[in-house]
Amino acid sequence: MLYTPATKRALRYCLACHEGQLDKTSLPYALHPVHLAEQMDGEDETCVALLHDVMEDCGKTPDDLWGIGMSERVVEALTLLTHDPTLPYLDYVRHLRDNPVARAVKIADLRHNSQLARLDEVRPRDVERLRKYMEARVVLGDMAYELVTPAGSVRVLVNGEPYPFVLVDETCEEFTCCPSYGEGSGTDGERIIGAPDGAFRLEIETLPLAVGDVIEVAHEFGTDIVDYGSDERVDYVVYAVCSCVVGVGCYVDEEDDSPAANCAFAEDGRERYVIVRDPVSHRFYEREHVIPVRVAWKRGTEAEAAEIVGWVAGWGGW
Repeated sequence: MLYTPATKRALRYCLACHEGQLDKTSLPYALHPVHLAEQMDGEDETCVALLHDVMEDCGKTPDDLWGIGMSERVVEALTLLTHDPTLPYLDYVRHLRDNPVARAVKIADLRHNSQLARLDEVRPRDVERLRKYMEARVVLGDMAYELVTPAGSVRVLVNGEPYPFVLVDETCEEFTCCPSYGEGSGTDGERIIGAPDGAFRLEIETLPLAVGDVIEVAHEFGTDIVDYGSDERVDYVVYAVCSCVVGVGCYVDEEDDSPAANCAFAEDGRERYVIVRDPVSHRFYEREHVIPVRVAWKRGTEAEAAEIVGWVAGWGGW
């Protein structure tokens, strides 16, 4: 946590306001704002994280916050973060997203409150609340419904309907990649220096889903496959389309003694999964309920470009 005179005043006020309050698992409620504050870099963001619930849950007012020396920027963000119950939830989120301090704290708040592992018992309303939080994260740009590449978009569908996912930019500088050893690789035995033009990890959260739900990584890259491979960790395919190559790597992990061998999902064909166990019962370990998918692309259709993209989508980083 960033410690300044202002953040220490905010911390003391946070602990005083939430004294005696417990969360849904009977832990001190103040642990939540402190957890958010630990993720902030700036003074204003830290103060807002610590105090983000004192107006809504503890009856404090802007005047109270002025009284402990909070800045105008902090009070403005806290006012935006205080949900007026007459305003629909997603409208409230849209209203605050243009304030950078409020947006940063709200994203951290939603991420923490989406962790069902915090709950000893998960009820249907908790799962529905998670779905609402995922929609709010889309509004704030912390989740997405598609990844746009030069070859077209990648989306996630659940039972044929669009489904949001976390999108992590993994685009890197130049690196040396090892050759692929899967079927279809055309440059075995060589070491290649290069980098993709773009690389992203999609994280598909399965906790709101039910046994039998089908998850598809959907795209329109066609059938011109220039490289592919698989092992016990990942299946990947590299497509040539629109004067570039684009690779999609889907997590598998078939090792019987690995934690993922007992995860909530299972591969169901190329770039498809099915929910085979209740995801909520696997909520304590992210690897068991979050499906990672890698997408990478590079302009050009030569074998070296395909090898670089195949390495990033297939072997690198898993």
